Amino acid sequence: MAATWVSSLIFLATIAVLLTDWVHRTIVVWVGAAVMLAVGLAMGFYTQGQALAAIDFNTLGLLPPPRKQEAARCDCWPSWED
Repeated sequence: MAATWVSSLIFLATIAVLLTDWVHRTIVVWVGAAVMLAVGLAMGFYTQGQALAAIDFNTLGLLPPPRKQEAARCDCWPSWED
């Protein structure tokens, strides 16, 4: 029962920080995942093998870094031509 409450609190805290937009969403998600993993291993919610088995590597494969053509169309990247 404690596992459900603790993991729910970590999840809700991550969502709350995402909604406030205080920090870039990539950083928030990575920190949330790391905290969930660390707390889960420390409190014995799951083993290292179970945590690794829960990762969906197919989803991670769908998230490639931005290509140069896409970065050229975005105003958020610094211009190196100045």
